[in-house]
Amino acid sequence: MEELVHGTAEENPSMGQGLLKRLLSNPRQDKVGQYLEKQSEKPTLQPLCPFEAGGFDSPSFCYQTSFAAAELTKGQFLAGTARTELVGCTVLAVVSARAVYIVRRALGFPCHCHFWEDIHYASRRHLRGAYGFQPVLNMIRGEGNTTYTAGPALDRSLFTGPDDHTRAFIMTPRNRSTVNDELSQQYPAEYKSLVELLQRVVPGVGITKYNYNPQRENDKPNAGVKEKKPFWKGVALFEYDRNADGKQHPDWRLWLGQTSFRGSNLGLQVA
Repeated sequence: MEELVHGTAEENPSMGQGLLKRLLSNPRQDKVGQYLEKQSEKPTLQPLCPFEAGGFDSPSFCYQTSFAAAELTKGQFLAGTARTELVGCTVLAVVSARAVYIVRRALGFPCHCHFWEDIHYASRRHLRGAYGFQPVLNMIRGEGNTTYTAGPALDRSLFTGPDDHTRAFIMTPRNRSTVNDELSQQYPAEYKSLVELLQRVVPGVGITKYNYNPQRENDKPNAGVKEKKPFWKGVALFEYDRNADGKQHPDWRLWLGQTSFRGSNLGLQVA
């Protein structure tokens, strides 16, 4: 099953309109940027864009943990892109009722994983050596050449249980020549190969794709006034809270831009 989510909160109002008395609070729609900035700047956040990992400078990076083993601060675990604005990279988050695997791939893809565009995608410009997409796929499956990637293979035991209901979220750039087309993708071949791998590793996995506008949102003049870029643009953040509702019920939430997904809303009994 594959689902497309549009990249605007107006079309996908997944957050509430008021603050609730809970640890995993629902920010007002006009406060989403402030909320994400505050969460992303916490020193306990697990960054998806480290300057060095696995002996490489700024590699495509993946982090994995079960919720039972996650290092919590005040009952929360956070992972995200922090102040790195995605303008071509991809983020992959594979989440179940028990665990998260999150990856960022440089220049194109980041589960929580982040994949760098300039080293793993067939991009227009290569700031570093071009190694292709195969090392990213190899990292996820745990075999073969993994040059310029850092992180563990996806642990199938955390995502293939009968009650895991695992879902993969892929935040990938739209085609740069048609950025207003929510269906377009800059890297459709890499996206297809990633989905096919995930479906082999985690049979029955649900796929949610979020095609974001990769145009850099630097300050733009507006009637002589420069407007500050909303913090949520090009940001991914994963939150797990052991007491998400104030009643000792755990839950997780994933932000892709200003659109969010909550485990309990997807029918998961989060551990």
